[in-house]
Amino acid sequence: MKARMRFLCYIVTALAFVTLSLQAQAAGRDCNWLVAGRTYAFESEGFANSGGPQSLNAVGGMVTFLSNGKARGYVNLTVDGSPFGGTIDEEVSSYSFAWNLEQKPAVCTGTATLNGADLPSGNFVVVVSNAGERLEMLHNDAGVTLSFTALLMERGHCGDRTLDGPYSYNAKGWMSKNFVPGGDDRDYSGFVPFEFSGVISFHPKQAPADPTAPKGSALLTGWDNVLLDGVFVPRTYTGWYKVNSDCTSSMVLNDTLGNPPIHTNNYILRGAKGIAVINTDYGFVLSFSAWQAQ
Repeated sequence: MKARMRFLCYIVTALAFVTLSLQAQAAGRDCNWLVAGRTYAFESEGFANSGGPQSLNAVGGMVTFLSNGKARGYVNLTVDGSPFGGTIDEEVSSYSFAWNLEQKPAVCTGTATLNGADLPSGNFVVVVSNAGERLEMLHNDAGVTLSFTALLMERGHCGDRTLDGPYSYNAKGWMSKNFVPGGDDRDYSGFVPFEFSGVISFHPKQAPADPTAPKGSALLTGWDNVLLDGVFVPRTYTGWYKVNSDCTSSMVLNDTLGNPPIHTNNYILRGAKGIAVINTDYGFVLSFSAWQAQ
């Protein structure tokens, strides 16, 4: 038994030595292979200042890093409550990652340019984490304050039952003053902060009651507690959601407070363990992630 244990120790030591040797050989070299062919989802909120008043931004989207050093995807943006979207065009987008020898142990770092005809300039410094399963991305264009973590996205085989059961969330954002009771519904010049935390449940086998819901959509229900400019407000809601084959989705929520319907675009994370969500309504600056609650 002792001889067998010594032999196993020798094997483990040898494997560890080989691993360290390979890491040492790889250090300083291209590590694009960690992300090549993989698709990531992301969401975040930040600020921009291009010489004028500071604007509030929210972003959500997906990006695929191609094996040729290019990138493509789609981004939803909201700038001061005005939503729009655009394609990350592989003709003007690129990335380059290499092992950073200045760090011990070496880490995979680099830059990514994610641009498109309908998008503002998108240049990022990136840390590739957890063997390419997570990207820490920091916008480095002048006048922009934005960072986010990009996580592996579910790919290519999503359908009606991809989202099923409860997901919890905790979010914060800004709301135009026209949605505040007593506010001026013509005034989009100012925002108030709001936060909310709760649970949204997906029911893929149930049809939504909303007659405007598109074909193939399913029922969603939920509840949360909202802090609107420091005022605590509980609410419930119902609505519909639709999952696309590329693992993007959309949702519409109708709450019990009498607010206008809430519309979102969503990006489903690997294993459907989470969802990156961005609000696409005028007057909101909001993105957040929801996570499986069971």
